[in-house]
Amino acid sequence: MHNTPPAILRLVFRSSQALAASAMPFLQHQGLFIPSARRVDMGQRFFIVLQSDVVDVPEAAGLATVCWITPEACSDGRSRGFGVHFDPSATALRQMLAEALAQVPEARQVVSHTL
Repeated sequence: MHNTPPAILRLVFRSSQALAASAMPFLQHQGLFIPSARRVDMGQRFFIVLQSDVVDVPEAAGLATVCWITPEACSDGRSRGFGVHFDPSATALRQMLAEALAQVPEARQVVSHTL
């Protein structure tokens, strides 16, 4: 089912708070939640190109797999979208996320899209 090459997904975060709200640090290799109406399947792979103005290295890229889907009619009012788990080889993505989260001292208190 997922034998096709990964689609490219370009994400731009303009603030550390926005990146912290999308962070999924509880995953083994970290990940991001992407608010989106795009239809995806569990296990679908993407090549993520992440850009942010708030870190020293403004762009990072790597593979990720869909591991979380929040449907449109979520009963607790959370944003519709999907979460991706970074591939173990996606060290640049993990480093960028860690650097951005370090800039948000209250990162644990940021309202998350997931948990």
